[in-house]
Amino acid sequence: MKVCGVICEYNPFHRGHAHHLALARERSGADFIVCAMSGPVVQRGVFARHDKRLRARMALLSGADLVLELPVRFACAPAPEFARDVLPTSLKTEIIVTMNLREWRHFFRLRAAGTTGRPHPQMRQVAQPLLEEMRRFLPEIFGDI
Repeated sequence: MKVCGVICEYNPFHRGHAHHLALARERSGADFIVCAMSGPVVQRGVFARHDKRLRARMALLSGADLVLELPVRFACAPAPEFARDVLPTSLKTEIIVTMNLREWRHFFRLRAAGTTGRPHPQMRQVAQPLLEEMRRFLPEIFGDI
């Protein structure tokens, strides 16, 4: 059994969110989609536009199999702290990123090589091994970074 986790707010839920759920299922090959959704308060620290039950129902009707409420301390946390709290609790964390070659080059210049300043150490820790792999497979495109 393969489960894909989606961290979301759905404030408000719209067609783009439904499309995202469908893509998450398709690209991950998951049997189930579990959403961890903010409750009455969203990340910006304001109240959600719609009731959490309505947002959860819309997610369930649009492809989610289970919607769990994130505790407020997670839902309102800045992204880096949120990720440090939530991601380690997953059994397996798999992040799928889709970029074209130009976008990958830009990402590596910013996050691995630090051409615009000093990249965050944790981001560099992720980007550097990726860049090494890309250099190995496509040296003519990534060899100069």
